[in-house]
Amino acid sequence: MQPSEDFFALFGMPAHFELDLPLLTERYRQLQRAAHPDAFASGTDRERLVAVQRAALINQAFETLSSPVKRAHYLLECAGRLRQGEHVTLKDPAFLMEQMELREELDDLRHDGDAESALTHFATRVQQDVDATLTEIALAFSEGGETGLARVEHAVGKLQFFEKLQEEITRLEDKLLGL
Repeated sequence: MQPSEDFFALFGMPAHFELDLPLLTERYRQLQRAAHPDAFASGTDRERLVAVQRAALINQAFETLSSPVKRAHYLLECAGRLRQGEHVTLKDPAFLMEQMELREELDDLRHDGDAESALTHFATRVQQDVDATLTEIALAFSEGGETGLARVEHAVGKLQFFEKLQEEITRLEDKLLGL
């Protein structure tokens, strides 16, 4: 199922995984100013409704394109590889084992009374994994074809895991800092 509105076209950008994020943000602000519902406050009910819908679409498109995981999912949807909202499920035994080990390590840090520096080191390692996976996704998208898209799906599954792990790290950091 292909998305009904081309988010890349909406922002006047090429449909690529690698994006110029400052340019995306600049175009987002321009589109938001032009479509902001307040600009249509004196318009008809229909004009106000269309403005609200347009602003919502612009927000959704920006949220999708500014997130590497969401952008990759969107591109896979456009290529017919995923249905809207579907997540990639990995069946890679080696990576599943790595996930278990990383989760165990994070769990150990939760119970360590002096975990701050170890957690910082762990977070840095996970960020390096994220960076490597983003590079892997970009290369696989540029490769194209069925093989490239299959590699993208695999890498997106890994990236989904790493992002969830980063969220858990952030929560633990907040807890350690008493936030």
